[in-house]
Amino acid sequence: DRDWMTNADDMDRYDVCIVGAGPAGLAALSALRSPYSRDTLSDHFIVQADRRSSPSTSSQRRDKQKICVVDPQAWLQGWSTKFDALNIGFLRSPTIAHPDMFDSTALLAFAQMRQMQGGREEELIESGCYEMSNLLSQSQTQTGLWTLPTSQLFQDFCHELVKSLPHDFICSSVS
Repeated sequence: DRDWMTNADDMDRYDVCIVGAGPAGLAALSALRSPYSRDTLSDHFIVQADRRSSPSTSSQRRDKQKICVVDPQAWLQGWSTKFDALNIGFLRSPTIAHPDMFDSTALLAFAQMRQMQGGREEELIESGCYEMSNLLSQSQTQTGLWTLPTSQLFQDFCHELVKSLPHDFICSSVS
């Protein structure tokens, strides 16, 4: 373990430190690194955001942030170990619920894009979640968003997402 408090001069300085390299840590990293989707905001919120700063200014600020993720294990290793030990083959959460904060279709698109490489859509199964989609607006009930992904598909998707989001990973623990 890295002793964080021995010498402050030697310590890297970060704007944000995320503790934990599981799905929640990845969702936090995604929220910090992904651009906000202005098309999903109401006019009122767009006006408020524009008053605070221009989109290019907030984008520049976000891109310059130095972010670290701290975990004693590699990305998703703890999550994967637990799922393997419990022999969980499919997630209980549908493809719409995943760590890419600003793209609700990202996991489904990941499965579909892998089609040329042998296909991954067979790793999605229908579930009772599909009935929940009837309660939402038609724009949110796109085909496939309410299917359940395999644990392996979810993990592969998360590893691709990790690669796309700039950050430093520190293999250590925090106390």
